[in-house]
Amino acid sequence: MAGSTSSGDFPGIVGPDTSFNGLVDAFVAKVKADGTGFDYSGFIGGTESDDARGVAVDGSGAAYVAGSAGSSQTSFPDGDLDANDAFPVPGLDQTHNGSSDAFVAKVKTDGTGLVYAGYIGGVASDQGRDVAVDGSGAAYVAGTTSSDQTTEGFPVAVGPDPTYGGTTLQEGFIAKVRADGGGLVYSGYVGGSDTDRVHGVAVDAAGGAYVVGETQSTETGDGFPATGGPDSTFNGGVDGFVGRVLPSGAGFAFLGYIGGAKFDFAFGVALDPAGVVYVTGDTDPLATFPSPSGISTHPPNAFVVALAEMCRGKLATVAGTGAKDKLTGTNGPDVIAAGGGRDTVNGKGGKDLVCGGEGNDRLKGGGGKDKLYGEEGKDALIGQAGSDTCVGGPLKDRAKDCEKERQI
Repeated sequence: MAGSTSSGDFPGIVGPDTSFNGLVDAFVAKVKADGTGFDYSGFIGGTESDDARGVAVDGSGAAYVAGSAGSSQTSFPDGDLDANDAFPVPGLDQTHNGSSDAFVAKVKTDGTGLVYAGYIGGVASDQGRDVAVDGSGAAYVAGTTSSDQTTEGFPVAVGPDPTYGGTTLQEGFIAKVRADGGGLVYSGYVGGSDTDRVHGVAVDAAGGAYVVGETQSTETGDGFPATGGPDSTFNGGVDGFVGRVLPSGAGFAFLGYIGGAKFDFAFGVALDPAGVVYVTGDTDPLATFPSPSGISTHPPNAFVVALAEMCRGKLATVAGTGAKDKLTGTNGPDVIAAGGGRDTVNGKGGKDLVCGGEGNDRLKGGGGKDKLYGEEGKDALIGQAGSDTCVGGPLKDRAKDCEKERQI
């Protein structure tokens, strides 16, 4: 668990820092498997106010903590002002930029100290709100910032959006940290020109980062980059949102709204082994919240949304698994999404939307005017002559018998 404390008698056991440092400290604690006590418990903080909002654990048992730090590098991450305050690993930003900075820290598996720690932010206010970790040990930090990339120095690299759009208040961000803590793989904004906040992040096996939050930015006048579903139209007031950042960080596979006419907030996101995305949050009023199958609501206004495999932001009617699948559409219009294996996908009839998955897939159109999209893998896109559109993915895909070809 991770959080914040102003208690000087908080149980500092083993580490990473056993001494309270002043005002408010972030903390991280590992509870014994039988619940009888702590394997470790300790502070991460300096002489100002520091708090943790998110924690994740990798396969080796190392914990990753994200939050916001008001303390400068002279006392953070352990505010006793001695030589041990040097950051454990160079690479991430080790200079506090002003106001509060987002931070990320990796805790040793035994809790005795930090593997690395560093800031993510500019001169205005920045907060880390959640963290996820992939199989390679790369950390994904999500949060909210008021710092632009030019005059206020927020560290953007690659994307998904390298330009601050907010004219007031805040914008969401997502950043991927190298597995060794030596710097950022990518970092960019999530939002439009009105207030946007990212609250949660999860990562899939291919390295795609799912972000959820809230926005007051419309897709038209405010430039919210809605790309596909679950809803590409702003509904009013405050809308929740969910999106998947491409593994490269260079853009969104999809990004869309979740909400009704007034106030909707998405706070958490998780994935199951089948690739279903679960989003939790709050809504008010319940009467205007969309309620198709897969969405459950419960007083007082909490919701859970289950999004199955998606293709270009649309829910799949035919979806692959993590295995090697052979998928075939119906005679009607289908949304077909390959899974994580090396899949063969065949449209059949109607106007189909077909997406590759993480493997090297073979996508074939059916009898209608179909759209075939290569995704993360090295795919073969095969249309029916004179009727289909083929769009290549980030790798070098092959196309045949397509009326239109883009990004191949």
